Amino acid sequence: MLQRRSWSEAMKRGLASLRGYDRNIYIMLAFTLGKGLQLSIAAITINLYAASLGYDRTFIGVLTAVPAIGALISSVPTGMLADRIGRKPLLLIGGLLNPLALLMIGLSTTPQWLLFSALLNGICANAYWVANLPILTESSKPDQRVLVLAANNFLLLGVGALGSLIGGAVPELVGRQLAVPADSTVPLRWGVLVASLVTFIPAIPLFWLHEPKRRPQPAALENPAT
Repeated sequence: MLQRRSWSEAMKRGLASLRGYDRNIYIMLAFTLGKGLQLSIAAITINLYAASLGYDRTFIGVLTAVPAIGALISSVPTGMLADRIGRKPLLLIGGLLNPLALLMIGLSTTPQWLLFSALLNGICANAYWVANLPILTESSKPDQRVLVLAANNFLLLGVGALGSLIGGAVPELVGRQLAVPADSTVPLRWGVLVASLVTFIPAIPLFWLHEPKRRPQPAALENPAT
């Protein structure tokens, strides 16, 4: 009886503490959930989709590496862009272009378009990696920060099993409806399109983010000798 009471009291305290969190945190955690699902769904469906088009393992390996290359070459420019235009506009740009890049992958069949779309996917994804943690840190109080960052990591990495399940279930369902194998091109294409969709829907609330005003930089002191 005492154990049940302690659990109920802990749940009440947890729910009460959630009401005191900044709106930005809920928006960003929802966006992180979409990102976590997208990563796990795309990890399954994109490679299988390329294989269904007849590409060999060498090309599929290059296709897998291209997003990381795009993220690498755009990391520093994306950080500089965040300082110039702000994190909210950067997230909006990336949040709307990233689903478009995934859509392009799902609709592409030629190697040139597949590689270009994968490169664009890696570049656009950088907006999340650059802006997510700073926004969560600035929007949370010191006593909330550990829980917020832990929840963010769980939603990003812990939902991988659910995303993998979705990534396998969608082609299976589409294949049954079309009476074709689940590992054929059209069902796997729908799997990639679902990855695009779960990235796009959580990006819509980003319009309601509020970014703290940046403090003006102090003017440089004049050299008294001049």
